[in-house]
Amino acid sequence: MIALGSRCTRTGVVCCTDAAGRKRRRVVTFSKGGCGLEGTRERAVVTKCLGMDCPLETVALVLRHQPHYGELQYVAATICSFLGSAPSLSLSQACEFSSTKLLDWIWSCSCTSAADRTATWSLTNFLRSDPHYHRYQFAESMVVAARRSNLVTVRWLFAHFNGCKVPAKVPEIAARLGNLTLLEFLVENDAGDRPGEEVRGTNKTMQTDGGDNATTVNVVDREAIVKVYKAMRTRYPDVGSRVLERMREQQSEDESAILQALYCNNDERAMAMMPPGRCVLDYAAQCSRPDMVELMLDCGREVRDPQIVSSYGNLLTDCVRDDRSNTVKWLVEHIRFPEQGRPADAAINVAAQYGCFEILKLFHEMRSSEWVDLSLNEHSQADQVVVWWNRCQDAVNAAATGGQLEILQWLLANDLGKCSTSTMDCAASHGHLDVAQWLDTNSSEGCTTKAMDGAAANEHFDVVKWLHANRPEGCTSDAMDGAAARGYLDMVKWFQFNRQEGCTTAAMDMAAQGSHLEVIKWLYANRSEGCTVKAIENAVNDGHVGVANWLHTHFPDFYPASVTISTKTANAFESLLFLYANFAQTFGRYTKFLKIKMRRRFESREEDVGEWLAEHYPYCWKTRY
Repeated sequence: MIALGSRCTRTGVVCCTDAAGRKRRRVVTFSKGGCGLEGTRERAVVTKCLGMDCPLETVALVLRHQPHYGELQYVAATICSFLGSAPSLSLSQACEFSSTKLLDWIWSCSCTSAADRTATWSLTNFLRSDPHYHRYQFAESMVVAARRSNLVTVRWLFAHFNGCKVPAKVPEIAARLGNLTLLEFLVENDAGDRPGEEVRGTNKTMQTDGGDNATTVNVVDREAIVKVYKAMRTRYPDVGSRVLERMREQQSEDESAILQALYCNNDERAMAMMPPGRCVLDYAAQCSRPDMVELMLDCGREVRDPQIVSSYGNLLTDCVRDDRSNTVKWLVEHIRFPEQGRPADAAINVAAQYGCFEILKLFHEMRSSEWVDLSLNEHSQADQVVVWWNRCQDAVNAAATGGQLEILQWLLANDLGKCSTSTMDCAASHGHLDVAQWLDTNSSEGCTTKAMDGAAANEHFDVVKWLHANRPEGCTSDAMDGAAARGYLDMVKWFQFNRQEGCTTAAMDMAAQGSHLEVIKWLYANRSEGCTVKAIENAVNDGHVGVANWLHTHFPDFYPASVTISTKTANAFESLLFLYANFAQTFGRYTKFLKIKMRRRFESREEDVGEWLAEHYPYCWKTRY
């Protein structure tokens, strides 16, 4: 929050509250040529910021309502520079706001060398001074800009970064969104040569000034562009004349890519990649999608390949969940599924949980002796349903979990299951108050403390209040812990004032894992349990650097004992930089406390992380997945 002194005329006081909650004051002087702050460093900041538009709308709004706005408008950029950008706001996250003012502000606040880094934690210390993070942020920011179809941001990134590579994901995103303008921009601004030749610009020094006259050299993944253009040529015929004339066409069928497109329900892309003379049916048998199976049945095709048949284990439960009764019937009659695991233990429960009443009745009919009489059809496999029913023990609880009161009543009426305390626990935990109330009236089993604990963890406030008023079981400290873990601050407060169970250190520890900083602050101010070192470890593990920084500020004696970071996690690089800046004495060059999970096959964004690790933590534990 920013407050201006009441006597800000020719000389005034700017009162600010920094990120740590401390109030700061700076004397501001105005002259015809501009303004300045007392002290050499402050005057340097003013000189740097004069003429820059105010990057923070909140600052501009406060100044606009002051009596001397005409003079105060000159100090807006200075106030913003004093406040600084959010320490844990990365450039790629800033790209989400589609504001080049914000990007300019972060860029201007960034150090251009390691020697210029400040003592306080901020990602701006590394954006322009660490070459690995510099390239990483370019790639991440390009992905964000492509997803938002924001060519203005893309142009800004190309103007400020040099010697970086556009990841293959960017042209793929542009193709999926039909953004031909972005694709053409990437081709026209690609500094790379043909595949197999030396790439220009990758070894050049980082650009740090971002000036209009600077020459930027960035490389686009040409192979990725070739693939996406080939995939788009059916949807956009004019692409060939506009762009493909610059690219070398490669006519080869990529069967795995077609199957992947079909599996992801991207039929249009699959059709675009399909070679002449082929159709969807040629691939349908290998794609375990319910509609693909139905398409084969409609066309009279049979599935005979045993490997393909075995892959239909999960297909049955998918068809049950989607209420595809005809497909379910065909699968049960024609395929002998294994007696252990899915679907034997799941098909009936899935039907009960998802309200597939007709399929559940079909399974019940298949249970009868008339249906499974193999003399009617010696190839029928319907007798396996009898085994499923005999093994099924949780259909009633599954119906309660899904809130399927009618199915629950039908199961009980047909002696296909019994209630237990788990039944009401399941209904309450998943927010089905009507089922819980019916069970309270019509069964004597009741529930356990898991009912309120589960309802709290899943933000079912109405269920929590009903249980509090109507059931004697109560809850445990897991209730407030679970609410905190999911970030439900209102419910955490309700437990504070209406129940006596309280919470444990797990509340703040798990809130940190979920990046629920407001919950953490409230617990810190209103509860005495505090947290353990797991809180900061959880925050770092999951890339919640802002939370980790707050915890480090308020619990300076906590030093992580073990950290496991996956490179596929958002903000993984930022977590590494946070450790590097704040716990260098613990996570030294030869540390074994840092464990890194890396893909066996790197994405381009992970190459920069790997190179940074090789330089700073060469002996950390690395596992591949």
